[in-house]
Amino acid sequence: MFRAMLVTIFIALVSIETADAEITAHPMNLVGVLDVSKRFDGESDPILGVPTDWLAATSGEETVPKQFTVKEALASRKSNSADLFISDFLLIETEYEQAHIVVFEKVGDWVQVQARDEQIWVKMAPRDSFYAYPDLLRGGLTFLTVSSLLYSERPDAPPKDIVFTPVMQSSPTSARYWTPDVEIVEARLDRPNGSVESADIRKSLLKIRMTNQPHCNEPTREREVVIFEGWIAAYQPDGNASVWFHSRGC
Repeated sequence: MFRAMLVTIFIALVSIETADAEITAHPMNLVGVLDVSKRFDGESDPILGVPTDWLAATSGEETVPKQFTVKEALASRKSNSADLFISDFLLIETEYEQAHIVVFEKVGDWVQVQARDEQIWVKMAPRDSFYAYPDLLRGGLTFLTVSSLLYSERPDAPPKDIVFTPVMQSSPTSARYWTPDVEIVEARLDRPNGSVESADIRKSLLKIRMTNQPHCNEPTREREVVIFEGWIAAYQPDGNASVWFHSRGC
């Protein structure tokens, strides 16, 4: 039998009523993801290389919760630790059938996450791994989340405006949800002393390249032409990631 497909968990973006409202807990506001798969034991999947009980946990089929140290306890808890199922957290699929906990802020070993519709701080365990947002984009099928933005020819050059149009990638001009496919040429992220925190990640720069052939177009004999290359801020002014990715296919 085929194993059930992993369901990627998303949370709806809540509209912001006032300019002073906090950035909503939406995956595209992330600074990275937390991988806690090493807290799970069991036989590893021969293809994915992760414990089979981790796969069950991320699809909501776990039977035993794990204990997490929290700095801000859940409303239902008074202690500084809580037993949580992985499915209690907001997750995203970073690669095929590999889901991780969405992280909105990181300070030292503490990460801010969403669990049971509450914002809490969880302390990373020694075997946990944190992956910064720019690292999630490497080698993937990436696309811009906006069609107009500021860019520069060099990281230290004055910014310019650019507006992308569907015709630039031979896409239908009537495409309703069109977003430009791009390649990440380079990600510039300062890692002081080898570590990284939210403030560093949110200052990241991305060098992107766009051609006339999107990732998922039908094969064509048309010669691929680079129509744009430049540096952009990894985050938009509203806190959203400038580039997103397909975790599988397109």
